[in-house]
Amino acid sequence: MPRTTATDPGEQKLLDDIQEFGWHCMTVFGDDEHEPFAYTVGLYSSYKHPELLVYGLPRETAHAVLSIAARAAADGNPLNLSEPTDELLEGYPCVFVQVPRDQYPEHVGCARWYYQGDDFPVQQIVWPSNAGHFPWQAEASPAFRAKQPVLGHQHGFKPSEWGFADPQNTATICCRHVFDGAAILLVTHDEDDGAWQLLCGGSHTGEDAVVACLGCMVKREPKLMELGDLPLGWCADRESVKKPWVREGNS
Repeated sequence: MPRTTATDPGEQKLLDDIQEFGWHCMTVFGDDEHEPFAYTVGLYSSYKHPELLVYGLPRETAHAVLSIAARAAADGNPLNLSEPTDELLEGYPCVFVQVPRDQYPEHVGCARWYYQGDDFPVQQIVWPSNAGHFPWQAEASPAFRAKQPVLGHQHGFKPSEWGFADPQNTATICCRHVFDGAAILLVTHDEDDGAWQLLCGGSHTGEDAVVACLGCMVKREPKLMELGDLPLGWCADRESVKKPWVREGNS
């Protein structure tokens, strides 16, 4: 539950901003070893929108970027965090990456104070270089990677390369055999909840189910990208990794 009382002027300013504007902008200045970054506090409590963090931008630019996203949330038209957007930085399509909770203590301390714990989501806004490269891409320079460290889990796929409607960090269900390295011979796209199941094609029990990252599995088996448009309720199988996928609608 968010805090309502402060013990110093800085904390009171944070609470006052959230009450008046719905959110507060926290700026963390850089030094010789760390790049500056800024993040929101209050978006989740005010609008059920993930808090946002952005690295490597000038203070005024970072505040402007966060303000655009906050205003959209306040207006009831939040940005789609699963897709690239050109609404934050003109000429630069930004993407969003979920920040793991183990990064919270080092990066969003004031938000942890406000929420009295880690029970809130954070998404990092990641912007491309002048050449259009994101930090996780091989073409990105070491200087650019250092300027904008990516806190979350990424896999190196450009937005134009990613063939799934689901984000790269979508959780999938795979069997223990696949998780341990067996070939993926059966893929299902469940109709009831949209979940992806990546299976070896053999018999399993509930104890064999393991959660795995979709992006990681596609990076391991690139031919999964051919199934990005598999309709809900359908499955695809193949005899071996050298054989083509055969699609079938589930009855």
